[in-house]
Amino acid sequence: MAINITRESSRDEIYSAADFFAYELKKEGISAEVTKSGSRCGASAYIRIYDPIIETCYDDIRISDHNKGAFNSQFYYHVDNDSDFKKVLDYLLGRRTPERLAAMEERRKIRETRELELIEVRLKSAAKKIAKGKPLTKSEQAAIELRGGL
Repeated sequence: MAINITRESSRDEIYSAADFFAYELKKEGISAEVTKSGSRCGASAYIRIYDPIIETCYDDIRISDHNKGAFNSQFYYHVDNDSDFKKVLDYLLGRRTPERLAAMEERRKIRETRELELIEVRLKSAAKKIAKGKPLTKSEQAAIELRGGL
């Protein structure tokens, strides 16, 4: 899909471009949420982007037929054609360096280990409460369900 947003672009063209770009981001495993808006100046669409692989939030992508001004423009990747989008996508994918991916994998392992340890603590607490006839907390109930029983 060839996209080139100009001052004469319609609201539908802008929104379609945002939906298309979000779709392309999602194909790469990047979370993309489109918000469509507009003002007297014209239509705008924003794509909130988050890369779950490296757990990083980025500035929003803005697709519009008009500018937000020098100050506000610094907070967005302004995209109005395929070339601009390709640059943003290449930047995002370039951030997935082998070092960063390895560090994220290490963090996930640590988090999983901590979660398993916490489940064990909750199961022990639940067993004591059950023995005493006391009510369980939601986290204790969840730990029991996760484990499939005590």
